[in-house]
Amino acid sequence: MSLHGKSTYGLFSNTLSISLLAVFLSGCLSGGGGSSSSVASGAGCMTPLDESADPLTAVTCQGTFAGTSEGGMHAFRGIRYGEAERFSAPVLSPAHEEVVQLNDFGDSCAQPETTFGQPSTTEDCLFLNVYGPEEPGDYPVMVWIHGGALLGGQGGAEYEPQRLVAQGIVVVTLNYRLGALGFLPHSDLEENNLGLQDQQLALQWIQQNIRAFDGDPDNVTIFGESAGGHSVLSHVASPSAAGLFHRAIVQSGSYNGDQLPLNDVSDLDLLGGETLIGDPIVQRIRQKAPEICTDETPLQDCLRQVDLEVILASQSEVLAERKIESVLPVSQTPLLPVSINSALRSGDFNRVPVMMGSNLDEGDLFMLVAVTNDLIAFYNEGNYRSTVASLIKQNRLLDSDTIATDYLALARDQIANNPQRQAELASAPPIIGMIYPYLYAYSLIVTDWRFACPNDRQWTLLQDKVDTYGYWFTDRQSASISPLSQLTDIPLGAGHAFELPFLLNSAETLLDKGASEGQQIFADRLVEYWSNFAKYGDPNSTDGSAVAVEWPRYGIEANIIKLKSDGSESVAVSEYRAVHNCAYWEAPPLIAE
Repeated sequence: MSLHGKSTYGLFSNTLSISLLAVFLSGCLSGGGGSSSSVASGAGCMTPLDESADPLTAVTCQGTFAGTSEGGMHAFRGIRYGEAERFSAPVLSPAHEEVVQLNDFGDSCAQPETTFGQPSTTEDCLFLNVYGPEEPGDYPVMVWIHGGALLGGQGGAEYEPQRLVAQGIVVVTLNYRLGALGFLPHSDLEENNLGLQDQQLALQWIQQNIRAFDGDPDNVTIFGESAGGHSVLSHVASPSAAGLFHRAIVQSGSYNGDQLPLNDVSDLDLLGGETLIGDPIVQRIRQKAPEICTDETPLQDCLRQVDLEVILASQSEVLAERKIESVLPVSQTPLLPVSINSALRSGDFNRVPVMMGSNLDEGDLFMLVAVTNDLIAFYNEGNYRSTVASLIKQNRLLDSDTIATDYLALARDQIANNPQRQAELASAPPIIGMIYPYLYAYSLIVTDWRFACPNDRQWTLLQDKVDTYGYWFTDRQSASISPLSQLTDIPLGAGHAFELPFLLNSAETLLDKGASEGQQIFADRLVEYWSNFAKYGDPNSTDGSAVAVEWPRYGIEANIIKLKSDGSESVAVSEYRAVHNCAYWEAPPLIAE
């Protein structure tokens, strides 16, 4: 088989696929990230107003920064917001005396080469970037938390905020620690959920300093996609994030809302993050570096002294062996005393307006990743069933074989009733047509089980407690501006992260990607909805200007907005639930006892 000149078992060039996929995936009451020292380092400091007559100079609590003017906005790239010793809580960076000229992004946080980002060996990585309008003002702030399975990615060049800035928004993007360095769950560590602590420290920095960039610290929206969306929900649930933000946007981040606890819960037969992930990685590190990490060496000392490459290699090996595609924050910690869903259910969370949604074909991207990594996993029905069993193994009660059977029948039925999909398959190499029912069934399971139905449950948990706005991104034409669609004959729809170009690409980049006039208009509409929500806590404008389609608040009538470039519309959530088989997942097939 040849896919646009690529080898049968490659589907993509490895380097190219990793970099392109990265674009789409990368995707305490003190507010100091869980450490009293992080509060003390900036205690009492608030940026003075009108300190500098130069709009490209920002006087902050950490010192003075000089930015650049470009594309109708002011840009301050590579601001160091924090510092952290390995496996310790972050603290705000110390003040500097000289004016720091900012020209480029700070280094990405340490990570191995993954589907989600390019490799980095930099641990000094707690940088953020601020973009704002050229005209002075007091603008709402939107803080972007990138995705990447909490294993990879960065908040730099791939996110272009020009169109949000043009709406009168100050946009902040940031880096945070990843993988084992940011999320290794272990009770012998002094701190856990360090990556979330980094994010909260950045939010504290914003509270202290954003006035220097014409931002309003009393109107901060956090938004993120995938792992970034999951991070947003974690801050909604976190007591230590209280007061650090005022609105939340969750894009495809509702997966795994019932986080693992740090330790096992024996009476529930529930294994904790330390047992499943933390301890296996620690044991692998000790095996690789026995001279530094003896069994008697305290864990904190071991991890601080061992080479970074040992940590990254151990992380990659253990996750690959256990077929774990993402790390997660753990509950039963100071930052997350309970899981996201438990907090939402109880009502004990940071009660801010929430805009939340998922994409029609979330699983298409993960299907593409899976088949790129291992074509044989879908080569026949037996392999498909094994792949499904591995996918849903985190819930040991689910009957994976029945689920695989039911979804294979569903996939074949949907393919048979979709003339466009049949035409796409007819022009593809024969092997694509042969394995596509297995691929599509896998995609449907990922979409419904991991994203859509958990998202629906969280809408319901939120609706009576805070203003909630639900969206359903169904624009299958979005695949046309994805570079991934140009590299494979496998049909793609409104996949995971496919909304990001419409929000965080400049108009010029959209044109370069071949966006149609209709897609450019659609992108403008999405930016208006997102920026309206940041301004008013409501995606519909409250300043008298018109929006294309009224976006209903999620409530008794339970309507959501269906976002698509050929005409968005308000629809009943029952349509969403039917398409994504949420009744099936309310009572899924279980293994007979």
